[in-house]
Amino acid sequence: MARKPRMKVKEGTAYYHIISRTLWEGSKEFNGYERDQFIKLFQELSQYYLVNVIAYTVLPDQFHLLVKIRNPVKYGDKEIMERARSLFGHIIEEKPVQYWREKLSDISAFVKGLKQRFTQWYNRRNKCKGNLWTARFKSILIEEGKIALAVAAYIDLLPEEIGMEGNLRKYPYCSYATRQEGLNWLTPLSVLKEGLNFKEYKRILKNVARMREEGKVKKKKIPEEVELALNYNPEGLVFGKLEFVEKYWGRIKNKKPKKISEGFYIV
Repeated sequence: MARKPRMKVKEGTAYYHIISRTLWEGSKEFNGYERDQFIKLFQELSQYYLVNVIAYTVLPDQFHLLVKIRNPVKYGDKEIMERARSLFGHIIEEKPVQYWREKLSDISAFVKGLKQRFTQWYNRRNKCKGNLWTARFKSILIEEGKIALAVAAYIDLLPEEIGMEGNLRKYPYCSYATRQEGLNWLTPLSVLKEGLNFKEYKRILKNVARMREEGKVKKKKIPEEVELALNYNPEGLVFGKLEFVEKYWGRIKNKKPKKISEGFYIV
């Protein structure tokens, strides 16, 4: 079976929902300490890659991230080389600055570095060898604004959706918990919707969770971001308004966009 193409924005700002699973298929799990270390690692790497982490959930056998890739052309040569040197040492002199500009803004390079570094740490700690992850991570290109906000809500509600801990406030390995604790390393929610704060975001999560319990909403007007979060399923490659989806899905042969709600599609 041919590999699905990965949708990437080469220059400019882009949002992605990243999903990667372990090889264990439920037979083994990361413990709490290991999940904490994984969170610390992508927090650290996001300081060097041109990546903003907006939302995350680290489950015992997989992780989900909503990230924003910043426009690399806005960074000067000196800063790019300093970031690259901090990550890779003096080997950076072997490549031109444009190579590092592309690498630091490439979603594949970021996720590869994250998974490799965590695997090395995990294997040293547990005195074992081998890979931890399925061969290829999944990425969905997400349109900014309410659509990205809906994906953030989906990610933060994953622990409740699969019944972990029984209460979102008790699950410490997600961006909801980070914001609840007042930690400020995550990208502010206002990047998703102007003026949005954590209190308002919690209200969105509460509405999504309640409506999931009630079942499908019929003939009831609900906020757009709540409806999108209810209907979102990360099975496609691009998620957004029809114009955004058509801009990218044209690369995929014999594939029609699926309507999520009025005016919004995934393919």
